[in-house]
Amino acid sequence: MDRYINNYVEIASQVYKLGKRYDKNSYAGISVFMALDYFRENELNLTADEKVRVLKIVSEQEEVLKLLKNKTPFDEFTQIYRYEEELIRDLVGFASLVYKKELDEEMLQKLDTLENQIKPLPKKKKHSVYILSAPPCSGKSTYIDKYKKSPYLVVSRDFCTEEIGKINGKNNFDEAVELQNSDDDVLEQTNILEDSYFDIAKKYNYDIFVDNVNLSHSKRRWWVDNKRKTHNIKVIMMLKSLDDLVECSQKRSKEENKSISQRVIINKIKDFQIPLKNDGFDKIEFIFKDNLYV
Repeated sequence: MDRYINNYVEIASQVYKLGKRYDKNSYAGISVFMALDYFRENELNLTADEKVRVLKIVSEQEEVLKLLKNKTPFDEFTQIYRYEEELIRDLVGFASLVYKKELDEEMLQKLDTLENQIKPLPKKKKHSVYILSAPPCSGKSTYIDKYKKSPYLVVSRDFCTEEIGKINGKNNFDEAVELQNSDDDVLEQTNILEDSYFDIAKKYNYDIFVDNVNLSHSKRRWWVDNKRKTHNIKVIMMLKSLDDLVECSQKRSKEENKSISQRVIINKIKDFQIPLKNDGFDKIEFIFKDNLYV
């Protein structure tokens, strides 16, 4: 499988386990964000598309392991990455380079003849759901302020936390989070308020901005299942390096009383799964956030 080893695979092999320093068992998502620091520190000067290609390999590394251990049939594996046949070949090359594992001859023949499939253009709808998929301090609120046009709806867990905090006499986000974490009744109130926004969103006919973390397939899939008949479904994936996320959060805690520790950020991004073309979205946009505080 040496023919599937390329520059992107080689770079992925250098960064795929950076996240192990924080979590030995679930590190692929962390490695994605640490890879951005690696690109900068080593002056790789990759284009946005080249970065995405490497990060997809890092994010999906566990799936190719399932294939190699015969836990995922080859045809099912290729279906997961429909419209991303380039990624299939990169993952197989990655397995060959990193794990010294090769597919059997039958699978290799299938891989050699695998054709690139083009995703059909979606039917354009009047309004959109913008799923802002990003860790804290990535610039989700700034994006909403830039692109919102009335009428619109924002679905935000942070907003719900702050509102329930105010009802219970808290003055800022940090105090609201502390209360929520220590009082099960307050946590339930926050969950009920958030659920009400999801209920409203199901019937809302205008633009919707989803200002939550949305880093897993399941969180994003809810919107595809519930809104694709009436809305364009767009994922806006904001990518900022781990070091910048932590530094930004420290700065924001001083200016806005909104503290998110490095450990909290790590816990959120370790479950990160990269958006894929076969997930049902009409558009996936990757935005690399090079500015520290946006």
